[in-house]
Amino acid sequence: MYKISGGKNIALKIPKSHYENTLAFYRDVLGLTLTKEDGQATESYSAVYGDNILWFDCVDTLGKADIWLEAHTTHLAESLQKISKSDGYIRNEIEPLPSDMKAKWICDPCGNTILLREE
Repeated sequence: MYKISGGKNIALKIPKSHYENTLAFYRDVLGLTLTKEDGQATESYSAVYGDNILWFDCVDTLGKADIWLEAHTTHLAESLQKISKSDGYIRNEIEPLPSDMKAKWICDPCGNTILLREE
């Protein structure tokens, strides 16, 4: 039997037109320390957010902000079978994943993106 639990990563996918103001809000108003992440596909910063890592990704093609979550599972294949039989969706086309990562992109019924990773 598989078990799914929350992961530590939360990604804010932010339209370019709102990116600088959003960074300023989290840095100057909420007081988070932002760290520039080099080597990412898009401009990206991260910050410690409680027990989580909050990612701030600038995305040229978005019209509105989007939140992406991470979840961990003990058995990826069983979890994907359950998801495919529910109102959730497996969305492999969202973004390429490293070939050595045991993970899949999924969405909930509202379209919220979740990276489901095998622990």
